[in-house]
Amino acid sequence: MLLEQRSRFLHTLNDVTSFNDSSNTHEYQRVLLALRAYEQEVESAVGAGVSPLDPYQPHYQWNYIESVFFASTVITTIGYGNMAPVTTWGRFFCILYGFVGIPVTLSVIADLGTIFANMVLAISKKFRRVAKKCAPCKELKLPGEDQSRGLIVFGSVLALLVYIAIGGGLFILWEDWSFFEAFYFCFITMTTIGLGDLVPARTEFMLVCTLYILIGLALTSTIIELVRRQYAESWQQMKEFSGKLGELSGPLAEHLRRIRGSRRGSQHGRPFVKGS
Repeated sequence: MLLEQRSRFLHTLNDVTSFNDSSNTHEYQRVLLALRAYEQEVESAVGAGVSPLDPYQPHYQWNYIESVFFASTVITTIGYGNMAPVTTWGRFFCILYGFVGIPVTLSVIADLGTIFANMVLAISKKFRRVAKKCAPCKELKLPGEDQSRGLIVFGSVLALLVYIAIGGGLFILWEDWSFFEAFYFCFITMTTIGLGDLVPARTEFMLVCTLYILIGLALTSTIIELVRRQYAESWQQMKEFSGKLGELSGPLAEHLRRIRGSRRGSQHGRPFVKGS
């Protein structure tokens, strides 16, 4: 359809323009090149979100709510890319704002993750102590400490998936998205990938969306901290086990050498018997 409309435009322009016979082909090529350049600009504009029918109207508005949403995507390093400053001073301020805001935000999120992880582990240990003292629970076989940490990590990942699913349900109500699209957007946001192919467009829900993102990032940081501790403790246990093996390897090797030496001595000292 695009090619057909383009061909019609060229023929119509060629018919209505008063060209003489000698310059007809030359003028047609000029119009063709000019139209091709215009089509390239239309393609670039559509890719940037600008409507060719109304190019003077930007596809986003720099009102306060959307500016807060943009600032949150900068300092959390999500960066959807649907909004961006176009002036030199705006870009310069964005650089300064990112230099200051990104380290502060990442530190706060990491600290929140550590605090929540300590709370989860403390609650888990307290529950185990209470369960051991409880008479009915003494007959139950409680999982070991390593198994408990694994269950905590699994439960945390499950909680993150539930949180993403809840956000997906909310965005279904706010945006014209399917559940999978909303779940995909929440996952891309919580992992700070921020592809920008799906971005909320309802301005009235931007502040709620910002709050949801910040809470979700803290939850994601908590899960990352729990998984990191699980790996660190497992790695430490492996190092301790390998160290103990190294300590045992010296006496064990010496003992094996003595056994081999005693066997050789007994074989050399024993008289040779045919058939033995």
